[in-house]
Amino acid sequence: MTKTAWRKTFDRDQDFIVRRKFTLDGKVLVPGSPFPKERVPTRRLRQMYDQRTITFASDPTPGAQVSPERSRKIKRKPEAESAPVVEPIPEPKPPAQPIDERAAVAIPSGWETMPWPLRLQLAAQVSDTKVHNAAEAEVAITAELARRDLLAA
Repeated sequence: MTKTAWRKTFDRDQDFIVRRKFTLDGKVLVPGSPFPKERVPTRRLRQMYDQRTITFASDPTPGAQVSPERSRKIKRKPEAESAPVVEPIPEPKPPAQPIDERAAVAIPSGWETMPWPLRLQLAAQVSDTKVHNAAEAEVAITAELARRDLLAA
């Protein structure tokens, strides 16, 4: 890492403050708060200093501390300008195939032992929802078989 003339040489004996928000041992440290250097080995402390995550508490350099708003890397609108977000109610999706067409799809008796790509294809034909994996395929095919048993009864 390049060293700049305005930056002081690392010294573990100095007191440090936090420049960027991060978590250390489950505790959130915010910019400007004192850094507990005794909880970190010297090598890691040096790395954090070089990364400008922490800096010396006595550092008079302008911009030595980063404001909490800048440390978050997101820009927020002022509270007065933001309007409440209203999400539209999703309309129910039509079935993937009409019920008559789903009943026409043949489900073989040994479908449980089929390779998973074939089970995914079969489940996509008989399901109303998108099937992403073998477990969802099994649920969809089982539900279709149960639906067919109810229609037959």
